[in-house]
Order: sequence, then C-alpha cells, then structure tokens
Amino acid sequence: MMFRDKIYLNTLIKIGLPITIQYFILNGLNAIDVIMIGQLGDTPVAGVGLANELFFLLGLMIFGISSGGAIFSAQFWGKKDISSLHKVQGVTLLGSMLGGVFFAGIALLFPENALRIYTQDSQVIALGAQYLRFVGFVYIPWTITSTFAAILRSTENVRLPMMVSVGAIVLNTGLNYLLILGNFGFPALGVKGAAIATLISRTLECVALVALTYLRKTPAAARLKDMFVIDPHFLKKFFKTTLPVVFNEIIWSLGITTYTAVYARIGTQAVAAVNIAHTLESMAFVFFMGIGNACAIMVGNKIGAGEEETAIRYGKRSILVSA
Repeated sequence: MMFRDKIYLNTLIKIGLPITIQYFILNGLNAIDVIMIGQLGDTPVAGVGLANELFFLLGLMIFGISSGGAIFSAQFWGKKDISSLHKVQGVTLLGSMLGGVFFAGIALLFPENALRIYTQDSQVIALGAQYLRFVGFVYIPWTITSTFAAILRSTENVRLPMMVSVGAIVLNTGLNYLLILGNFGFPALGVKGAAIATLISRTLECVALVALTYLRKTPAAARLKDMFVIDPHFLKKFFKTTLPVVFNEIIWSLGITTYTAVYARIGTQAVAAVNIAHTLESMAFVFFMGIGNACAIMVGNKIGAGEEETAIRYGKRSILVSA
C-alpha cells in the first residue's frame, strides 16, 4: 500500500533526497578533513577534535531550536500563513543567535579553559585553542545559516540550502588542501590553516544563502519588522513546544561530551582514534537524517493544511521506510 502512494513517495524523494545528499557530502568531506589533519599526527587530530566539541554542543542546541521552529513553520506553510511563518523565523533566528554568541564568547575568550575540561595535555590544549580563536567567529554566521536553511526546508525549498552547503563544503576542503599541507605554494599552516578554511567557507556560506533567499524572493525572505514581532501568546506557544526539544538535545549532548572527556583521560591517541571513528560513523546515519527531516516537513505541511489523517499516514509510512 505504501509503495502505491505515488504522491507520498514522490514528495519523500523530492524533499528527502537533497537533504540526504547534503548530509552525505558533509560527512564525507569531513572525513577527508580528518585525513588531512591526521597527516600532521595524533596531537593535531586530538586538538581539533576536542575543539569541535564546542561546535558539537552548539550544533545540538541549534538543532533543538530549529526543530521546534520547523514544527511551526511547516504547519504555517501548509496553511500558507506567511505572516506567522515569519514570526517563527524571527524567534528561531534570535534564539539561535543567542546560543551562537554564548559559545563564540567561550571559544574566543576562554578556549584553554574550555579544553581543560577534556584534557590536561598542554600540546593538545595549545593546538585546540589556536583552532578555536579562528573558528569561534564562525558560530554566529552558522546559526544564521542553520535558521534560514530550516525555514527554507519547511517551505519545501530543499535544493537551495543543499547547493549552498555543498559549495561551502567543497570550498572548505579545497582550502584545507592548500592551507593545512601547504600545496601549490601556499604556506603549510597546519591546524591554523584548517581553522582559516572553516572561517572563510562558513562565512561565505551564510552570505550566499541569505543573499539568494532574498534575491529569489523565497518565503523565507522576511523583512526585519515582520520577523521580530513581540507576541506574548505566540512566544509562549513556541517555547512550550521548543524548550523540551532543546533540553533533550542539551542533556544528550552532555552525555556524549562526557564520553569524549573520558577518552581524553586515556590519552591523545585515544581521542584521535575516537574522532576519526565518529566521523566515519556519522556517514551511516545520513539516510535516516534525510528521512527524518523529510517526514517532519511533510507531516507539518499536512497538519497545517488541515489534513490530519494524511499527516498520520505519512508519519507511519516514514517509520516503515526508516525501519
């Protein structure tokens, strides 16, 4: 019965495939980055891996906020209620940026203190701190990118964030090749080169996505006065749904990062090995991430359109596909 529903299957492929491709390329090229840094030795891999724990914590926080926002934005898009969609976009953007400012402050002002939570190895701390002092500037632009990408996906525009993200990742990998190892006459900057490559590529990703969002006049091309509207009733409803998701992600992330601290106590080689393993492991989950994101968008759109029976059916079928 599921495979006879052509509308469901076509929509799932249309939305889920670009998201899956994006995640696959992201994780695949991250693996290449780890391999490049790995040529410098275990200590640089460990330093960058521990430094990225901050980004990991921020990422899960933003995922929670964006997921909550996506729940509402998908429903409002189903109703074609653009005014409410823009309110969701504004609250999601503000919440995400506050998280970005908090973690950027830690990365830029207290990198050594943050890394000492995980390890006492002075070389690992020094390399990790060097990395954070550049990458910390990426956190705020990345929160903007994540918010716009989430809203665009909720309005079934999955290709634009996918293409921009893929372009940024390819640029990041190319810059890594030039700056980490010093190819084609560029200076071999090691860990610092990896950080500069990330800073350049992620900043350009943010600029490109926001610019194209407005140039193409997508539903996410909201004016500031339409996004940042103070509506106490709406804010209460938004945070009632979003905060449980955010807290769930924060608690889960603290558990995962505790594992990293334990591995760091074992030794630098253990941290390097786990960092490489996690990068490869994440590639196994890209299919499920694509299905999950597509399901959330499809179900939200149908609820917003008042087609609750179809939304329930889509949810059940997506579970079967993932299983």
